[in-house]
Formats: sequence, structure tokens, C-alpha cells
Amino acid sequence: MSKQEEIGLDILKDKGLNGIPYLKLVEIRPSGEMYDLIKKAEDLGYLPQDTVQIKKITWLPYGDHGWGNGYVSIPEGHLMYGLGYDTLMEERGVDASGGLTYAEEEDSGWVIGFDTAHSFNKLQIHDEDFVKRETMELLLQVFTES
Repeated sequence: MSKQEEIGLDILKDKGLNGIPYLKLVEIRPSGEMYDLIKKAEDLGYLPQDTVQIKKITWLPYGDHGWGNGYVSIPEGHLMYGLGYDTLMEERGVDASGGLTYAEEEDSGWVIGFDTAHSFNKLQIHDEDFVKRETMELLLQVFTES
């Protein structure tokens, strides 16, 4: 584990979901590595399971789209909890690749997300690492909202 990951995990252990904004302060940037860090924090119990999720697109019969979809779970009590994706984009300024396309109640909370199944998405550009980075950008937008 890198020093940066250790610092990030210590922050998340100490502050839980409130520690997500602090990751920016220690320059843990939205990246595939940051996604992996958040998943480690979930596995260690520092964050609720499924705070972030990515899912590979497997249900489309053709391959002319991006790699997958990214989701962020919003806990009950958060100011974005229960808001539809149109409201989140138009009134809160939340943005993701191609716009938000999902907002539903799930076991992990109010889950919002985006997909890369648009006609402009291409697997070579919108690959797994792209989906991880976009998911981390979405996570930071949610948890740095005041």
C-alpha cells in the first residue's frame, strides 16, 4: 500500500463519509486508484458497503459503447437524498459523463449514477479506468456539497 493510500485510509477511518472531502486536501485525486482506495475503505468497514459501484455493460447486444456505469450511494439525511437525477443536474449542478441517468432507492441508500451506453461513448475512450474516474468525480460532487 502506498503512503498516499495509507493517508487516505486513515482519513476515512477517522471521519467516514465526511472524510471524502479531505481526500482532495491530501491531493488524492479522482482516479482509478482513488476508486480502489474507497473500495478498500468499504472492505475495512470505514465506509458503508457499496458507497461506490461500477458495473460493466453486459446487457447490450452490440459493442459500440463505453465499458460500464458508475454509481454513488447517498445516505439518508444527506441533502441530495431522494432527489431525482434531473433535479440533481438542474438545481444542484451535479454532472457526470453524458449526464446522470439513474436515481433510485437501494439497500445501500439513494443511489445515483451515469452510464456509458450513449451513441458518443466508445470503448477505447470510455474504458474501465474512465468509469472509475468519473465515479470518483461524482462521489466528490456529492460529498463536497454544502
